Amino acid sequence: MKDIFDLVGRILLSTTFLLAAYQYGADFQEVKLSMIDNGVTWRPNLLLRGSIFCLTLGGLLVLFGYRAKLGVALLLAFMIPVTAIFYTDNLSDSLEQTMLVKNVAIIGGLMMIFVNGSGKYSVRKLLASTTS
Repeated sequence: MKDIFDLVGRILLSTTFLLAAYQYGADFQEVKLSMIDNGVTWRPNLLLRGSIFCLTLGGLLVLFGYRAKLGVALLLAFMIPVTAIFYTDNLSDSLEQTMLVKNVAIIGGLMMIFVNGSGKYSVRKLLASTTS
């Protein structure tokens, strides 16, 4: 049962990041303007492209369970600064509090994958079992 929960957890977490990467790419200008409005003025195009890269590659690595720790590191490199920049300004706003708590919970889930690995149902395990 643990292995199935590991797999489902990885699927749910990675889907969140892959959908965010798609949305950031589709709404590039709007996201860039939001970044600028929140004080991210140093090379917003580069930072947004880097975010999309981290979200996509990290999401795929976590999804497939191949180099999941690297994937988690990429996703944490995105999540921690985004959470600090976008969701700690106005904690009297209930939506901002909710987003902060949600992001902290996601960061916790990513840390669990980092510590426990990708589980039995992963490409990493599949490759390990096919090599002799």
